[in-house]
Amino acid sequence: MRRTYLTHQTSQLIDTMDSHGNGRYNIHSAAEFRWKRIAHSINNNPTFDFGNPRFATAYAESTFPLMFFSNASDPDWEVGTSAANIRSFFLDHKFPDGFHRRGSPFAVDGDILDALTAPHPMEPGINDGANVNSFKPVDFLGNETNTFCAIYNKFVATTVQLYPNPTGRLRKEVAKNLKNFYQPLKNDCTEKFPYN
Repeated sequence: MRRTYLTHQTSQLIDTMDSHGNGRYNIHSAAEFRWKRIAHSINNNPTFDFGNPRFATAYAESTFPLMFFSNASDPDWEVGTSAANIRSFFLDHKFPDGFHRRGSPFAVDGDILDALTAPHPMEPGINDGANVNSFKPVDFLGNETNTFCAIYNKFVATTVQLYPNPTGRLRKEVAKNLKNFYQPLKNDCTEKFPYN
């Protein structure tokens, strides 16, 4: 089942690469494919949640093939990577023949995220839980002014919801994971201590 789903998703991706990227996974096909996946979810999943953190992570995920799967000879947004590379990585789970890692660093920054969202601007939102096509905007930041702090707070709240009363070693390990998750944010966000 997973292979069939992956094959279907990969076929959709390659069709989008043909129609929007000259047969390549570049910034144009990435933006269109992300939009198609969002629209499909709105139209088919009554519990679709494109709020915090999914709104932030979905677009970053769309840059991964541009970062990781572009051959050293074509390392930019416009060129992207070929359909052969996409098939090799996503269907065959192997490096394509003659593939070399990119020769320059790549960062997910505001410019690339702006380029991904520009063709189909979206706001964070959610379907109502019972009906498809019931997408309504939600407040991504809540009481925060920093996107990463909003994601951190949501992560902590979700963890507490999943593990309301952990005991023993589980409690210790979940607390340790929350501490590790907080470390890169410690200069900007207030740490939460649900298990201490």
